[in-house]
Amino acid sequence: MRGLRAHINEHRHFLIVVALLTLLMTFPTIVYLFRTDGIYLPSSGSYDMFIHLWDVWYWKQILTGAADRAYTTIMFYPEGVSLTHHPFASMPANTLQIGLQAFMPAANAFNLTYLLVVLSNAAAAYVYALWLFKDKWIALFAAVVFGFSPHILGQPFSLHDITLASVALSFYCLHRGLAEKRPLLVVASGLLAGLTSTITLYSFSCLMISLAACALAFGLRQWRERRFWRDLALLALSVGFSSVWIVYPMMADGQSLESALEWHGGESGNDLMSAFVNHNNPFFGAILDPALESLRQPEDVFPRSKTSYVGFTPLVLLCLGLYDRDTRRRMLPWLALGAFFFVLRLGSTLVINGTVYPNIPLPKATLNDIFPAVFKAFSGASRFQVGLLLPLGALAGYGLLALRARQGTFAFSRLVLILIVILALEYYVPVVERSFSLDRFAYMDWLEREDQDEIRLIHLPMGRTNSKQYMLFQSLSGYPHAEGAISRTPDAAFDYIRANPVMNRWNDLRPTNCVIDDRDDYLAAAAQLSADGFSHVVHHRDGYFWERYIESFRYVDPAYSDDYVDIYRLEDFLDSCPD
Repeated sequence: MRGLRAHINEHRHFLIVVALLTLLMTFPTIVYLFRTDGIYLPSSGSYDMFIHLWDVWYWKQILTGAADRAYTTIMFYPEGVSLTHHPFASMPANTLQIGLQAFMPAANAFNLTYLLVVLSNAAAAYVYALWLFKDKWIALFAAVVFGFSPHILGQPFSLHDITLASVALSFYCLHRGLAEKRPLLVVASGLLAGLTSTITLYSFSCLMISLAACALAFGLRQWRERRFWRDLALLALSVGFSSVWIVYPMMADGQSLESALEWHGGESGNDLMSAFVNHNNPFFGAILDPALESLRQPEDVFPRSKTSYVGFTPLVLLCLGLYDRDTRRRMLPWLALGAFFFVLRLGSTLVINGTVYPNIPLPKATLNDIFPAVFKAFSGASRFQVGLLLPLGALAGYGLLALRARQGTFAFSRLVLILIVILALEYYVPVVERSFSLDRFAYMDWLEREDQDEIRLIHLPMGRTNSKQYMLFQSLSGYPHAEGAISRTPDAAFDYIRANPVMNRWNDLRPTNCVIDDRDDYLAAAAQLSADGFSHVVHHRDGYFWERYIESFRYVDPAYSDDYVDIYRLEDFLDSCPD
């Protein structure tokens, strides 16, 4: 107990600063944690957190044997959809939330998990940096760079993209294991890397590149030693052992893999200026973003990344470290690794402030052709930011090391705290609330009282963004429905929808009824939906493009209606056609 108290006292600066930053930079998430009068979730404008809540619900079904990991028919009913390329939004986070849901509602468990993810990222980076620099204040700053970057704070809805503790710890174990010739740490690095594959393959891929770079750096000095090659073999075996059950099914399904690589038409790159402007930041971003906007040409509509900001404070410290002769040489491997990921996150073609330069291909274009299963799979190149965060934190740490050598240790802790405040202002991204009142779910109570053996729904309006919201509803009710929004949705999943004239019209955001379309075709299509088990059509009046469907219900009355939805029994469509 006395030893534990000593450790807490030794690192209380980290505990206090990181806890305060977590509460302030994610606010009002801590408030959402205690609200039970509805569903309140942190967001930055995305609907992806609804997919995550569905993932937790479905993962619980898998663990209890009530659902299949590889395939489901509760979405894209009746034919179903493959889940081979769906990551289930971080299996460790899912498992944690399942445990928390024994004590609190699902949304509250999500909020607590998000706060714990932010804390764990910073803690993992702190452990590594403390070993690397042997200075607790430098380690604190490096941990803040890694743990509170806009890549993490800007994506509270996407726990699989921001759960990075295993990335920092795996690299730490390999670095220390090779440096101190400790094979158990090398094995631990491989097992942690395999764990990362259960979080997301994007982070897993970035980590594997980083581990390969670390091994290469040591190999330049130790390649003659048998111990080094033994450690590499241990690393490869431990990575393979702990990740094969995730990676192999994806690589073995060639047709599904090809579809996943071409998902959404290929790659979306990044504007170079997004690395130097935090577009959502109310302080520095509010000044720099309008200035850049005034320089854009009217035809420049290239989207900007909201998660790729690097920060001027780390860059200034990086320059100070490179200027100092004592730290420059130690920084070069980190600089090479960071530069590699920085260039990758720009995508395949150079874009500067909205202007695309198609004649200037970048390395990712070549790597897409050489290793398509790895690099082409990064349809959003901003995800390479995962590989940049650890080098950036280390480079900033070396800059502080050079600064400490010049000014001495006097008031060094105060200087670090001032730099952390500046960095926090740079990195801050406001939380956007996503919320539902309890009244929004009243229609589920009505459906539960319906005198039908099976409830199977067609949610309108259709479309991927709307479907993300319907996944939340499915996680609360369990009813199968006609569409879905899983990751890398195979194109074949829409075959049933396209084959049915009524569903095909709705999928194209067009209305249909007996008058608009051929009466016989309409009735046959509606009868087919009924024969296949669909029971109700739920028209959500808060969905995107909901008004485009109104004419579909001209000749049929809703069986249920409230402020949010109109519900129609499918059998009523068959009896609704005018003579």
